[in-house]
Amino acid sequence: MNPRKLLVMVLIFGLVFCFGKAAEAEIRFDSISFDHYYIEPGDEVEIYMKFHQHPLDTAKLAILNREKIDSEHVLVEDVEQSYYIVKLVPKGTLAKRYILIKEAEKNVGRLFAGESWSVKFEIKIKPDAPPLNYPMEFQIYKTDSLNVSEAKLLKVFSFDIPVKTEAKLVMEANGSLEIGKVGEIKLKLRNEGGETAKHCYIDLNLESLPLAAIGTSSKYLGNIPPKEEIETSFELFTDSNAEIGVYTLPLVVTCEDKNGKKKILRKTIGIQVDSDVKIGVTLENQDDLAEGIEGSVEIEVANEGFGKVNFLRVILEDSPDYEILSSNEVYVGSLDSDDTESVEFKIRVRNASKGYLDLKVKILYKKEGIDIEQEENTKIRIRVMSKDEYYRKYPRTDMVTMLVSAVFATVGIFIAALVVWFLYKLFSLITSFINRKIFKLM
Repeated sequence: MNPRKLLVMVLIFGLVFCFGKAAEAEIRFDSISFDHYYIEPGDEVEIYMKFHQHPLDTAKLAILNREKIDSEHVLVEDVEQSYYIVKLVPKGTLAKRYILIKEAEKNVGRLFAGESWSVKFEIKIKPDAPPLNYPMEFQIYKTDSLNVSEAKLLKVFSFDIPVKTEAKLVMEANGSLEIGKVGEIKLKLRNEGGETAKHCYIDLNLESLPLAAIGTSSKYLGNIPPKEEIETSFELFTDSNAEIGVYTLPLVVTCEDKNGKKKILRKTIGIQVDSDVKIGVTLENQDDLAEGIEGSVEIEVANEGFGKVNFLRVILEDSPDYEILSSNEVYVGSLDSDDTESVEFKIRVRNASKGYLDLKVKILYKKEGIDIEQEENTKIRIRVMSKDEYYRKYPRTDMVTMLVSAVFATVGIFIAALVVWFLYKLFSLITSFINRKIFKLM
């Protein structure tokens, strides 16, 4: 063969080979990210792996004027077309035991030269997983079809899933306080983390609050192991000048980690401060009553608590022992602490066999600052006379009595008239007799 022809053929073959290599694409990883900043046992985590197909000779690429499909999927010049399959694989015994993958294999499909792609994997860390860095592999397979058995491992990217544990305290509080009284606030701290919280203290910050701790405002809690809880309580006195409402109570919990480093947890809890509303109901005045007799009953309502009450109503409920002749409800409105108000009802007694009656009284009101209607029920005992006792004190004035009195009065008048007539006649006879005697003597 002509040496010159052989040289030309070698040069042509070299150019073709170099051009092919330049046009061949390469898979490159861009980034890996987790949707959790801090991964703990029991967490469900999303992993995002971004990669692209990059040609070795980037000068030969020209971006096509095609619409951007999404923020991570940009098509460039179709230098080479291939099908890709990606897998997320746990490496090592511990990773396989504690890392659960929802769908470990994803079909990417065709990936053009210069095109980028983002794949999401969903995993779950078992709740009993120890705090370790779990090794994982992100594997990319290349194939000319969608048959996995024909796929060729093209690229492997190794990374770790850092599973950490630390004390994570969750606090619950319950209890309420009443103005002018000592109340108890119960606190429950639970360690939801994977590390023991050591030498824990809790402090109450009562500054600028109308509250005072009985005994101490700081307590030592000791160690709180993972998934365990501890309870404590504080006795607090609420000042009598406090207002009804919800107060924010700051708490500071100080613990140490396994390295002896102090960790401070600041929390606030809402404490309801209420008033000890006590409505007193007493009998203020009553008319004398007997069976069948009607009269008035006056009831005094007193606010014997510290707090103001609003929308106060007094209701006299029905009973077989009496009949309500007036309205059975009286609206009082607001009643301040230590104030009183009188209400009046008119009744007729139906049954006086026991010598007394129990009036059924219902009190409805709302506490200051609380839009919930409260209800109190009580009974007020009133005295009831017998009929004989009543009529001895208040003689009857009915129609029969009036007729009898009229008859007796008429009879009395008639008898009196007869007596006067008889006396008149007697006087006339005596006068006539005397006159006759005198005339005879003359």
